[in-house]
Amino acid sequence: MKSNIFKQLAVSLILIPHFALGAMDIWGKGEVPSISDPADVPRSLDAIWDVYEQDYDKYNPLEAKFHQTWETEDGIVMNWVQVTVGTFRGKKAVICGYFAYPKGAKNLPTILAFKGAHQPAGEPVAEEWAKLGYASFNPHNSGGPITEGTVVGLPSTDWGAIQHQGALGPYGNLKPTNDTEFNNTIDDVFSPRNNFYFPRQISSRRIITFLSQQPQVNPEAIGVTGHSTGGALATQVSIDPRIKAAVPSMGGAGGLYLEHPHLTGNVRNQGNFKGDDLEIVKATVDGYAYYKKMHAPVLAVSCTNDFNAPDWNFIQSLKLATVDKRFSCAANLSHKSLPEVAMAGYQWFEIHLKGKGPDFPGTAKTKLVLEQADGIPVFYAEVPPSEWKLKRVDVYFCNNGDVKKRKWSNATPKEMGNGVWSAQAPVSDLSEPLFAFANFIYEVEPIAVGVARLDGASEMCVTSDYAYVWPEALEAGGVKVTAEKAGFIEGKKRKSKKK
Repeated sequence: MKSNIFKQLAVSLILIPHFALGAMDIWGKGEVPSISDPADVPRSLDAIWDVYEQDYDKYNPLEAKFHQTWETEDGIVMNWVQVTVGTFRGKKAVICGYFAYPKGAKNLPTILAFKGAHQPAGEPVAEEWAKLGYASFNPHNSGGPITEGTVVGLPSTDWGAIQHQGALGPYGNLKPTNDTEFNNTIDDVFSPRNNFYFPRQISSRRIITFLSQQPQVNPEAIGVTGHSTGGALATQVSIDPRIKAAVPSMGGAGGLYLEHPHLTGNVRNQGNFKGDDLEIVKATVDGYAYYKKMHAPVLAVSCTNDFNAPDWNFIQSLKLATVDKRFSCAANLSHKSLPEVAMAGYQWFEIHLKGKGPDFPGTAKTKLVLEQADGIPVFYAEVPPSEWKLKRVDVYFCNNGDVKKRKWSNATPKEMGNGVWSAQAPVSDLSEPLFAFANFIYEVEPIAVGVARLDGASEMCVTSDYAYVWPEALEAGGVKVTAEKAGFIEGKKRKSKKK
């Protein structure tokens, strides 16, 4: 009997919120309090966000202000909007951004879109999504006055006492600071809330609340996207339960602290975190933690040689997600997109937010078969049936472990029937790993609404699973050296357009 009582008590303690057990309420009721005791630092995404989702908006009015509204020649209504983020260290922080929608529209699917680098607002970003039939919001996360475009001279983002820290890489700085350049961090101890992404996550959630209250917005069809640091923020914001689809581009991949025995270039632990600090980063900041918590369908956009979010890290991140997920990856590019890859992101939103068109094509399963009479491995890809018209299949392979500089060779595959395609993947070095994947290119109707990243695009790229084998397996499989080294790439391989 006593044993059962103790078991019931243990279960009830698990269900009691963190702050109810005597720990600090990290969100407060109005001003967000600073943490000064390391024992109060949240050590999981649930510990950070569960209480926020219950109470933050209730104690922090949005105080939304429309500073200016105008209409473009294309019939798009543009607004420069201000929303209160919250109060930190005694000062209020506000976020401004472009809110756009087609004139007269109501109840539209909506895109929250972030730019890269320091994430300044871009008037064309919001306008282009509106041209595509969405309401959209593009925030000015970098802060400071806008220096070009329609809203020069208007009030702008002000982070108050927690000035943004710029684009400090995938993990940023979690240590407390108090200096003239960055002002104060939120907490006085090592904390995930000191990361420059954190207040931007709060502001993004506040923007979602604002959007949900607008007649132009369908609150049940809000998606999020962004490139580079904007891709990382889109990944983080996608765990908000109100997000229905996500397309992070070249940012937000996890595992950037993990060294690999056969790969180079996949590590980017700029904070050099160790010990308990690293455990906090892994549980609250790293992309793996967010992919495990994703609830909305996600399409990750990448390229094979990206410096910011290597394709290998994206692949491993996607494995952790239990939602509907796809990958679209351009070969031999770094931090650049192609129209057929951008089109995949657009169609992902069309399907998941508008319910338009057939289901998105499935991910092809792949394998590398090493045991061949001529010693040349053969790559196989089996693509699921789809209502989309398949235009061609591009196969890429490389025999190099440098994820930033390796050059991928292109092979013309043979159609084997029943959705199976094959191509040889000759090896030049048995001491290096072998990788291969296929891009399935589908036909789409061209879009003619003046959106740069999609102009002229009549194709959509869906990337297969990656197949790979490590060096020890090559030799054991009887693979022979039959190819010359492919060399390296140092920049973009072909003309492209930024996403």
